[in-house]
Amino acid sequence: MTNSRIKRRVYELLSKAATVHQEKSNDDRKELHFVFFRKPTRFLPSEDGSTVGAVELEKTLLKDDEVPGKQVAVGSGEFEDLKCG
Repeated sequence: MTNSRIKRRVYELLSKAATVHQEKSNDDRKELHFVFFRKPTRFLPSEDGSTVGAVELEKTLLKDDEVPGKQVAVGSGEFEDLKCG
């Protein structure tokens, strides 16, 4: 991990989030859930149209690439909405 700046930065961010989470009281608790194999396709408006109400995500699958041993994510055609505020 010491040779990869990206991996090291991701590790630092996750470690910091875990530490901050433990220090907060129960009233300030936030949760972080990772959902893999999704790609955003569009933002959906809220009911009043003034803000983003959800993000449409397309489920993805890994397919073999032209380069041996490499895979790429491709859309599956299945969609889901992730509500947000």
